[in-house]
Amino acid sequence: MCGRVVQKTPMNEIRVLFETVNPMPNAAPTYNGAPTDTLPVVRLDRDRRRSLDLLRWGLVPWWAKDIKIGPRCINAMAETVASKPAFRDAFGRGQRCIVPVDAFCEWKKIGTGKQPYAIVSTDGLPLAMAGLWERWKDRASGDIIQTFTIITTAPNELCRDIHDRMPAILPQDKWAAWLGEHEIDADELRWMVLRPYPASLMRAYPVDTRVGSVRTMMRRCWTRLSQRPDGLIDVRRRKHRITPRHDRAHHPGGADAGVPAVRHRNLAQRVCNPVGARW
Repeated sequence: MCGRVVQKTPMNEIRVLFETVNPMPNAAPTYNGAPTDTLPVVRLDRDRRRSLDLLRWGLVPWWAKDIKIGPRCINAMAETVASKPAFRDAFGRGQRCIVPVDAFCEWKKIGTGKQPYAIVSTDGLPLAMAGLWERWKDRASGDIIQTFTIITTAPNELCRDIHDRMPAILPQDKWAAWLGEHEIDADELRWMVLRPYPASLMRAYPVDTRVGSVRTMMRRCWTRLSQRPDGLIDVRRRKHRITPRHDRAHHPGGADAGVPAVRHRNLAQRVCNPVGARW
């Protein structure tokens, strides 16, 4: 499954890369995006134009009695996304989206514990994860909450050694078809998410185990850890403050408080300096 992501690319760069047309949302970078967090998602608006919006992670079906089902629907299996009750309506109505992330995390079983690995693209650009989105109305308050899920598929050669699933990642030439900008054969749509993203376009490296805590929101936790000759991970932690999520909203720096400053680079520079090379 995919349960942790990094989204540090500035919104203006995502807007350029995915050619969205709506007003740019105000969102700070996140170094430990987790279920129930609000993350940027690309989808089509009512006029069939690309829109960059902020949605809650964890799809809540329109028929759900309450929002608590969301954390159980953070991922949808590509093999059953068209038939599983929680996702089939969104899939059938064509409510497909793309979730751009700079990295995602998977845990590899090592001995009696687990070691988290960051998986990133080799070119330094965001990975375009296939997803679904849905609207849900709170019957008590009348509020409309928009949510999304990330579709997962069988792992490629790189991810297979770490986990038995990986997100369905779309190459750029498939973005328009997945979003629904033109008609697409049902079989091709299915294979679009069943086919694993090429391992040659990704790389993985071990990171700090603290990324497993939703309280940890620090850039340095995603720095590559050294690997010893015996195959074990050498962890030398420095003392630093971990900024709790509930404190960040009240910090003068806002939602990004406690996170080292992000160097805003244009897309061309990011290709020359891939994400993960220097975090």
